[in-house]
Amino acid sequence: MSNRNLYISSIKNQVYVLDCYRLKQVIFEREPKFIIDIGANHGYFTKLAAELYENSKIFSFEPVESNFKILKQKIRNF
Repeated sequence: MSNRNLYISSIKNQVYVLDCYRLKQVIFEREPKFIIDIGANHGYFTKLAAELYENSKIFSFEPVESNFKILKQKIRNF
């Protein structure tokens, strides 16, 4: 596995398994109307937020074009 793939795998692990953003732990009085992901990278936070908060409108911003292309592919079904 290349260093780049290890890095991406590590990010995915941090977001999904380790819950580094504590998105699985947070308790809202009501589901958020909007969620904003600035610096979305490959979209792991965006995808997790969409899975947890199906009725929320999620805005993802990624300035690096190569990451943005991957982000679009990963969230295509949401």
